Amino acid sequence: MTNSPEQGSPPPSPLRRRSLLSRVAIPIGVASVVGVGAGIWYANVFVNQQLAPLVQTNLTELLDRPVELGKVERFSLNSLRFGKSGIPATATDPDHASVEAVEVQFNPIQLLLSRTLKLDVTLIKPTAYIEQDKNGVWISTAIKEQEDTGFIKTQLDALRLSDAQVELSPAPKRGNKRMPITLKEVAGELRPADNNRRFAYEASGISANEGSFDLKGETLRDQKLQSNLQIQGQDFLVSEIDRLVKLPIDLEKGRVNGNVNVKLRGDDQPLVTGTADFKDVTMRVPELPQVFTGAAGNLQLDGTKITLEKVTASLGKIPFLANGTVDTKKGFNLAAKVKAVKVEDFLKTFAIQLPFSASGEVQATAKITGAIEKPILTGTVTNTKPAKLDRVALSKVSADFKLDASALSLAVTNIRATPTVGGQVVGKGQASLGEPRSLDLNFRATNVPGDEIAKLYNNGTAPPITVGRVNAQARISGAIENVQTVAQFQASEATYPTTGEVAIVGEKRFLRNVVAQVAGGTVTANARSSGDRWQGTVQAVGIQASRFSSQVQGLVSGNFNLSGSTSSFQLADIQTTGKAQLTQGNGTVNAQIASNAGRWQAQVQGEGVQLDRFSPDLRGLLSGDVALTGSVNSFNPSAIRAAGQVRLSEGISLITQPIVAQLQWDGRKINLQNATAPGFSANGSIFANLEGTPEITALDLNIRATDYNLAALPIPRPPVTDLTGSVDFAGRLTGTPAAPSVASDVTVRGLSLNGITFDPILAGDLRLTPTQGFSIDVRGNRDRIALALNPNFKPISLNVIRGEATIVGIARGNVFSLDLKQVPLDGLTIPGVELARLNPLGGQLSGNLNIDTDRLQVIDGRLAVANPRIGAFKGESLQTQFVNDGKVIRFAETSLQNGNSRYTLAGNLDLRSSPRFEGKVAIAQGNLEDVLRTLQIFYISDFSRGFKAPTYTSAAEVTPVPVGLPQSSLLDQLRRFSEINALLVQVANQRQNLTTPELADVRGIYNGTISFAASLQTGVKAEFDLQGQNVEWRPFPAFAEVYQNQVRQNPNRVLSAEQAIIRGSFEDGVITLLPLQLKSGQSSISFSGSLGGEKQSGQLQVVNVPIEQLNNFYPLPLGVSGNLNGTATLSGTPDNPFAIGEVTLADGDLNGTPIQSATGSFNYSNARLNFGSTINISSPEPLRIAGDIPIKLPFSTVFPDSNEINVTLDVKNEGLTLLNLLTPQIAWQGGTGQVQVQVNGTLLQPKVTGFATIANATIAAQALPEPLTEVNGTIRFLNDRINVESLQGQFSKGQVVAQGVLPIFSALEANDPDLTKPLAVSLDQIALNLKGIYQGGVNGNVAVTGTALSPKIGGEIRLTDGQVLLSDEAATAGGTAAPGEAQAEPSVEFRNLKLELADRVRVTRAPIINFLARGSLNVNGTLNNLQPEGVINLTAGQVNLFTTQFVLARGYRQTAEFRRRQGLDPTLNIRLIASVPEVTRNRISTGNASGEVRDDSLLATSLGALQTVRVQAVVTGPASQLFDNLELTSSPSRSQNEIIGLIGGGFVNTLGRGDSTLGIANLAGSALLTNVQGFIGNALGFGEFRLFPTVLNNERRGSSTLGLAAELGVDITQNLSASVLRVLTSDQPTQVGIVYRINDQLLLRSSTDFSGDNRAVVEYEARF
Repeated sequence: MTNSPEQGSPPPSPLRRRSLLSRVAIPIGVASVVGVGAGIWYANVFVNQQLAPLVQTNLTELLDRPVELGKVERFSLNSLRFGKSGIPATATDPDHASVEAVEVQFNPIQLLLSRTLKLDVTLIKPTAYIEQDKNGVWISTAIKEQEDTGFIKTQLDALRLSDAQVELSPAPKRGNKRMPITLKEVAGELRPADNNRRFAYEASGISANEGSFDLKGETLRDQKLQSNLQIQGQDFLVSEIDRLVKLPIDLEKGRVNGNVNVKLRGDDQPLVTGTADFKDVTMRVPELPQVFTGAAGNLQLDGTKITLEKVTASLGKIPFLANGTVDTKKGFNLAAKVKAVKVEDFLKTFAIQLPFSASGEVQATAKITGAIEKPILTGTVTNTKPAKLDRVALSKVSADFKLDASALSLAVTNIRATPTVGGQVVGKGQASLGEPRSLDLNFRATNVPGDEIAKLYNNGTAPPITVGRVNAQARISGAIENVQTVAQFQASEATYPTTGEVAIVGEKRFLRNVVAQVAGGTVTANARSSGDRWQGTVQAVGIQASRFSSQVQGLVSGNFNLSGSTSSFQLADIQTTGKAQLTQGNGTVNAQIASNAGRWQAQVQGEGVQLDRFSPDLRGLLSGDVALTGSVNSFNPSAIRAAGQVRLSEGISLITQPIVAQLQWDGRKINLQNATAPGFSANGSIFANLEGTPEITALDLNIRATDYNLAALPIPRPPVTDLTGSVDFAGRLTGTPAAPSVASDVTVRGLSLNGITFDPILAGDLRLTPTQGFSIDVRGNRDRIALALNPNFKPISLNVIRGEATIVGIARGNVFSLDLKQVPLDGLTIPGVELARLNPLGGQLSGNLNIDTDRLQVIDGRLAVANPRIGAFKGESLQTQFVNDGKVIRFAETSLQNGNSRYTLAGNLDLRSSPRFEGKVAIAQGNLEDVLRTLQIFYISDFSRGFKAPTYTSAAEVTPVPVGLPQSSLLDQLRRFSEINALLVQVANQRQNLTTPELADVRGIYNGTISFAASLQTGVKAEFDLQGQNVEWRPFPAFAEVYQNQVRQNPNRVLSAEQAIIRGSFEDGVITLLPLQLKSGQSSISFSGSLGGEKQSGQLQVVNVPIEQLNNFYPLPLGVSGNLNGTATLSGTPDNPFAIGEVTLADGDLNGTPIQSATGSFNYSNARLNFGSTINISSPEPLRIAGDIPIKLPFSTVFPDSNEINVTLDVKNEGLTLLNLLTPQIAWQGGTGQVQVQVNGTLLQPKVTGFATIANATIAAQALPEPLTEVNGTIRFLNDRINVESLQGQFSKGQVVAQGVLPIFSALEANDPDLTKPLAVSLDQIALNLKGIYQGGVNGNVAVTGTALSPKIGGEIRLTDGQVLLSDEAATAGGTAAPGEAQAEPSVEFRNLKLELADRVRVTRAPIINFLARGSLNVNGTLNNLQPEGVINLTAGQVNLFTTQFVLARGYRQTAEFRRRQGLDPTLNIRLIASVPEVTRNRISTGNASGEVRDDSLLATSLGALQTVRVQAVVTGPASQLFDNLELTSSPSRSQNEIIGLIGGGFVNTLGRGDSTLGIANLAGSALLTNVQGFIGNALGFGEFRLFPTVLNNERRGSSTLGLAAELGVDITQNLSASVLRVLTSDQPTQVGIVYRINDQLLLRSSTDFSGDNRAVVEYEARF
């Protein structure tokens, strides 16, 4: 039964039930949502803020190194994924790894139940670098044992790799570099166990160099790591395995397959077992000199032992088959067999270089034993085929060898070789294969058949003599690169017993010290060969010729050079050269012998052979040079041909001079091709009897004399005569040598008697007979010579005619009388007297002489010379009388007169065997210049000749160079005239700048005496005592200059002395001065000493010589004055002079400041100058300069021992003022500082070191308008560089700062670090005032590159608030040098220097030009060739042409464009405009003044009497062609002449036309008001503004006054303008006008003054 509800309780309604449900469900729902949200939020916070850091922290602690986990990319209840993560390298462990992502799996339930977080980690695409340390440990990071600390314990359950790349860096073997191994596509798994003490792992992958691997293993971490590995490899590089396992042998190349087990026990040697096969392997056994290549085979690995099975390889070029074992503990036990190898390859393998070729084939057996570190290779070598050493065949060859690899020593023993031809060779030795490599082998040969060996080297032909059996000892030793073989041999059984030595060095062979006993003498030989050629020398001494030929007696000696090919030693194949000598009595015969290709030739030279032994008709000695030829197969005289030259020392018959003859022997007679003696030649036949004693039986010769020297003719003449010229004659000589006959035609050429010349050609005949004597008669165009001699060759008669001069001689007994008339002395010479110095001589000689022909002496004579001339000296008369005493001519009185100068000579001329001339000259009122000209002393260097004659070029060789252009145009002639003027200026500059005296131009009057004696043997001796007054010395060449429009000669620095004294002597080319003294007032210069000989000495003294006189030699800087005192001592030789001295300055001052002291000393020796000086002005810091520099004087032959220089300079503080002496361009004016500089290196490449410091200094420079102040800085000199560490100063209200490096001489290389630190100069707010150039502000940064001597300037300079001044003076100063000033070639180069005209920069030339300019230029080039590039814009300004002002046209770009190729000639594009008044007709006015205010013509409304013409000037083109490119136009249109007239000003019309006042006012107003009106017009911006004077008429007073009016105009359009006119000095109304130009002929004007004066005018103008 169902219970019913309580009574009285109504049942709940549905609405009520829903309300109850909502009240319960809503809180539960809200709580659920909040719970879920909180759970999600807490999970997110836990994962990101607790779990992820917990994992990272636990991993860090687990690995004991930082672990960087990336951001959590996703998570779930059992996994996490981290982003890019890594294990970075540490300071102690270079291993590092990174992964793209990390997947971590874990069991959350296990974590909640056990509080243990087991991680299953998967590394996605990891990249790892693992490096093996020097102890062999790969991974030093150890996974810690997990400690039970913390609420949650983390444990690594598994670590997996996926697509990993691992770079292994094994520790290298000793001496090798570390080389990594890259493995890619690696997959694997690592599972720790036993609380991270045991690890099981497996991995697989491939190498980056191909090859694959699979690895399984287990590692136990105990006291030391223990690992067991199972590795399988396929096609893996052996070099990578060698680096990983470190085998005892080095595997360099090849691949291997293998399956091995590896046990690693800490530091112990790895134990490897398994098998492997390899191919194409290159391996190196330590200490063996060669590597094993191409190895292939199988290996068995068992612990420390490696077994080789049928391994094939090649050691060097030796192939072998090897079996055996290599045990890392026990060493090598290998056997190798070499079947057959070439000897060449065997030697090359062991780097053995023999000095001779070796060929053949050998086999060998070998063993390799010994420890791993010390392998030993032993074996035996035998030949399998006949061998060959050089050309010697060997039938048997064997040897034992032992190679100690650790010592790199190869020992070869039991060497045995049997030559095929017989004998035996044994030997032994050793070779060092280490550096330096060397070889030492010893051999002994016994009973070797020398004849057979000789055949081998002579193409199978036996030698001409017997050699017999030969014994030898040989040693081959030396460095491998230069092996030497030395062998001594003995051939005692030879025809000529011989001993010697053979040496071989490289490809060269030497035969040395070969000694053979031959025919009672000794023959020694030496030879050498290189390649297939040989050469040798043979020397024979004391060989008895009779043993070879009984007809030849004497001893033979000789030296021969032989050469040939090593392929044949036949006599016909040997080339021979040499010489031999046969001595017999006093005569010698020398022969030069040579043979080649089976022919021999000999050049026989005889000397001192007595001819009278062959024939009594012959005399003297026979010498000759005869060439003989023949075949080596026959030496019969009939087969011999001879040709050559012989010399007969005493000629034949009449020819007493030596005769040289070319002859031939044809087997029957001597054919004389040509026989010559001085001035003689002949040809023909000489018949000789050669049977028995040779003799000449007859002569038949054609004789010809060409250019025969007349002086050689046997004509007796006095010794004072000098006969020159040549004679040609052609004739025939017949007869016998004792009685010849001659008939010939004669031509005499260039006849000169004592320098007196005749017609160039004199022709005639000559006859000579034994009975009648000699005669000759020759004639020319006007000259004649006839001479007759008796059979004894004494003169009979003489008749000489030469122009107007005659010489007639006739014999009277033994006296031959000569009469001379008007004989010219031009070119006169006297034998024994050197007159070349006095040439040219001149004058006319007359007189008579009597000559004793027996004694050939002048008995007496009288001579007179009219108008004598000696060199440049000309006299009035010269007279002399002399007599002959024996061979001595005594001059009683000889006088020379020239104006007031008189020279008197008395003396003797001794003409005996040693001619001698002595005498005494008295001089009265002589001229010094005459003496120097006569002696041809023009330059100082001429004194070094002494009295030797100078050598001059003949006049014919001097070709004048024409400089004029008479046939050219006037313009070309003017250009040439300008070039000549420029050349004269250049010459003047050069000569003005000379500092070393050149000329010996001394002038003045002197008196005194000279005593002299001269002879050919003793030379010239003289003593002199001369006194001069007012002597001048002009040491430098004069030059032409233009003065006051006239060309004049500038003497160029003349030094004068009031008194000159010269005393001394001359002997043996030495001038001794005692003294040479110059005096003027208290000043004197004197020199005492000797000059000109082999040695020279002397002392120079200078007393109180004003230092200003030095300006004549070397221009001194600044104002230095004072008196110079000094001494210098001279010694040494002219070739190597020596000097030492000192100099002081007394009473000196520098620019008005007294110099306290100035001293210096020097010495010159061996072409080096050492000097030192100290200068002190007024401070305790003097200037000290010392140095040692090479200087070779021009006349010295000694060169400096080196080109090194050494100069030091030290000065500081106030002493820096003295630097002004050295650098006049820069002046030190105050401050403190120090300069220490040392210059080394050479004069061409000096090296400067030192420093300069400056503090608060003031420095003035010639190039700057005011000094630099407050200069501070440090500069260092480093060899070829100036390092400006810091330098700054104040200049012209601004600051200058410099810093950087600048080389002095050589530019910096491209890789020089200093190239980035050029010298930079900063200019900051400089207010520069360069007079006549620029005034205004300067800023910028300048970079100086290049060198200090050739700087290159770049950077940027900015000009602001300034004026660029254009002036004639600036242009002149910049473009033309003053006369006499040298133009130095500029060394400064601009390189991309940017010059910017910035704000408010004006280009002005007052009062004409005033432009406001803006723009920039890029400047390149040198100062003489500037190449600016850029555009300058002219923004405003005007040009004032006295009465007219042109302004820049508005709205038009005004430019001056500079182009590099045009230099400083810009291309202008400028448009200027100006308005000028024009009077068209008489004005209508109340007065007569054109400028009266009430003159209607001044108004725009006037009747056209005055109008404004607008002028436009356009310039387009180069500035240099300004006037060619100037175009003037006007509106209204006017002609060019009319425009120019208008520009000149309207005031001209008023002058002289009744109103001069107004004319003057216009003139003054135009000149004075132009600038004012231009300024106001520009300021107001109007197109036109004019100020002009005008005349104001006062009708009441009947007078006028001068007033000032102004007109303001505005251009509305090009044809419409408006103007306002106002008289500024009157109260008249202002007038306003409008002008409209319809065309050039029609104009409309209107005006009003707003006071009732209104006008309108139409103007029509027609111009004709």
